[in-house]
Amino acid sequence: MNVLFLAENPLFYVEYASRMENANLPFWTAHAVNDLHVLFSRMTIDLVFADCNFMNFNKFDVFKHIKEKEGSFIFLFLNEPRTVNNLFIHWEDKINERWPDLWTPELESLLRIVANQPFLGDSVVESHRMQELLTTVKTDEAKQLIQIEAPSEDFSTSDLQVPEKPVELQEPIRLRKEPAQKIVSEEERVLVAGYLKAQKVSRMSFSEYLLLDLFCRRKNALVSLAEMLELLMLPEDEKSVRKIYRYIHCIRKYLEKQDEKNQTLVRIKKGVYSLICEDLQQVED
Repeated sequence: MNVLFLAENPLFYVEYASRMENANLPFWTAHAVNDLHVLFSRMTIDLVFADCNFMNFNKFDVFKHIKEKEGSFIFLFLNEPRTVNNLFIHWEDKINERWPDLWTPELESLLRIVANQPFLGDSVVESHRMQELLTTVKTDEAKQLIQIEAPSEDFSTSDLQVPEKPVELQEPIRLRKEPAQKIVSEEERVLVAGYLKAQKVSRMSFSEYLLLDLFCRRKNALVSLAEMLELLMLPEDEKSVRKIYRYIHCIRKYLEKQDEKNQTLVRIKKGVYSLICEDLQQVED
């Protein structure tokens, strides 16, 4: 992936470029319009990090210059005119909005390096084995069936009373409570049926379908990120926010495959989306 830093003063991006250099990631720089032209003519640029105060955009429109080039690449600002609390989440939001098809694990890793935002929970989690799970279940059942009384501190062997006749051991009484059968509501039946139907078109997860169902129930209304997290019972942290954006990207792909082209999931503002439905049949004259 070819990365370009665009700024007049190298001190502006030296911190970000140093992180890439430490990670053995190549990058190029452009300090003037001529440098930018030369690089564009000699190589393919995949990602541009720019200073929004780079130059007078009235004289040289960088965005227009980008559109004239063949192919697509990502253009991000290292400094936004407004305050950005988390640079990585801001970039991720921009890419999901403008270049969702260009999001890859390689790009995410690079953005995290530049923004100094390491992955959360990088520890390797081993897969479970059925034999281990069954052993755990049997152990838990045994603990529930056998009640072991711990001896007191002043316990001694002289306190033992040996019976004259052997005592017949009785099997422990198993008091097992049958789980109550949950009544499936009509709403749940419709939800599951809709999910199975959606899976024939797109390999979306049930969480993604729950989010799609929320958007459909709230057509043309604003749905906040907090409502999405609450619906899926996710904590309000960075990892959950990234997961929600992945779900939104999948839902957009699903809507593109539908016959009805009048439904569009749009980003209203940061953290707020809406499923816009235009009834084309009502348009007259």
